[in-house]
Amino acid sequence: MLTVIDRNGTILSRYPDNGKWVGELMPEPVVLNAILTQQGEGTTDAPGTDGIPRLFSFAPFGGAAQSADAYVSVGIPAAVAFAGVNQILVRNIVALGLVAGLGLVAAWVGGNLFIVNQIQALVEATKRVATGELGVRTGLPAGKGELSQLAGAFDQMAESLERAHEQRLLEEELRRKNYQLEQQNLAIHEANRLKTEFVSMVTHELRTPLTSIQGYAELMLEDEQISGEERESLAIVKKNADRLLGLINDLLDLSRMEAGRLDLHRTSLDLARLIPEVAGSLRPLIEAKRQRLRLDVGEALPTVWADQDRVTQILTNLISNAHKYTLAEGNITVGARRDNGFVRVDVSDTGIGLSPEDQAQLFTKFFRAHDRSPQAGGGTGLGLVITRFLVELHGGRITVSSAPGQGSTFSFTLPAGEVST
Repeated sequence: MLTVIDRNGTILSRYPDNGKWVGELMPEPVVLNAILTQQGEGTTDAPGTDGIPRLFSFAPFGGAAQSADAYVSVGIPAAVAFAGVNQILVRNIVALGLVAGLGLVAAWVGGNLFIVNQIQALVEATKRVATGELGVRTGLPAGKGELSQLAGAFDQMAESLERAHEQRLLEEELRRKNYQLEQQNLAIHEANRLKTEFVSMVTHELRTPLTSIQGYAELMLEDEQISGEERESLAIVKKNADRLLGLINDLLDLSRMEAGRLDLHRTSLDLARLIPEVAGSLRPLIEAKRQRLRLDVGEALPTVWADQDRVTQILTNLISNAHKYTLAEGNITVGARRDNGFVRVDVSDTGIGLSPEDQAQLFTKFFRAHDRSPQAGGGTGLGLVITRFLVELHGGRITVSSAPGQGSTFSFTLPAGEVST
């Protein structure tokens, strides 16, 4: 019988009959008195609740004996403890007399030591578990006897405690890592917010002087009295001012997109009219490179529900890219057609094409194709990133089909007709 009591003698756990005695005083007064008096390890014999004499051994459960909060007591029937010895004693008295008596003494001593050793093993294991060594087991063999069953129950309890302790450790580690991830996410969000605010502020501050430089350069270029060398220098100033202003505008758009502050002003938009307008604005650049531009836009093309300025930006970016990455006397084609509730626009060229590696990174910020044409000139590496964002913001999708030396086709879709946002 295994009993765990608190310092006042109230039962915390009892095996067997656990539910019957929990919360009651220990029903073996002799054992209870010995425990509370000695406040340490000890043994005593007393009758159990069933009247059967038992041998009890007890020890404090955790900490020093004087400060223990609980005690564990193990009791086994005296008849069980001494059954084997008594049988040997009777047989030897009848058969051998004095020799049997001497043998009985030896058997009694041996049996007593064997039982006490098992009890001591239980007590020692209990003490070690109480100090936090949850991996300790009694080491006693399994059997049908009460002591073996008690040892088995103790080992099961220790195993359950060990598993529960490991589970608590895992949960604590998981909570710690989750907290670290939350803090890292907060730091990342704050860094992104500060970066977006900084880019927005800087781009606004840079646009004003650049616009002035651009304007003065245009005015001076209109002056017919300046020399050819001066005109060439002014043209370089204006070209680089235009390029820098384009980069600033792209950064500003990107910062607005990342901050979620880019709004669309949708209307019912006629692509059959808009595509020729955008292509016409770029035609001088295309013809200067002796490239051929062909439009394939059907007259029955449905309208799309989109922001005209942003669709113009999408078309300008794609046609400009086709122009930059297509060699002189190459072909550029812009087509549009219906596509399952959408209008699909294809911008194709006969340019240098893209490798699979370049296509995988094509919509990454500041990415430039490795095998670009020397005639392509500079770029921000943001045009396609912004283009994809604008297409997806409209509810469409952008794709690319290309191969090195075989040109490229960029395709994007926009929702057809007027739909609710």
